[in-house]
Amino acid sequence: MKEHHMLCGLVAVCLLFAAAVVSEAHYRDLSHFEKLYDEFLVSGTDLHSASCQICHVNVGQLNLYGSALRRAKKAGMEPEKEAYLTIEDEDSDYDGTSNGDEIRLGTKPGDANSRP
Repeated sequence: MKEHHMLCGLVAVCLLFAAAVVSEAHYRDLSHFEKLYDEFLVSGTDLHSASCQICHVNVGQLNLYGSALRRAKKAGMEPEKEAYLTIEDEDSDYDGTSNGDEIRLGTKPGDANSRP
């Protein structure tokens, strides 16, 4: 019984650590996005108020832009700049406006309802 409690405790600690690592990675990506596109994060725009929703639909669920960014990063591109720039010409949410244009116009590139 004591071994069972120790095992459960160890599993809980591992899960908390994994969640913290994933959360830190997402925060780091948001920080890189904000640094790269700072001039377009204008108060009052969809993009300015989006925060995590730039790449996520819900916690742990990427939107189409977030999926495109993940794909670019898996291809070996640095998230700080290259991965974002690589997907600027794509239209991740299929709304007729490229990711780069949406960002420059203050709308969310992963949300088809957020249009310029």
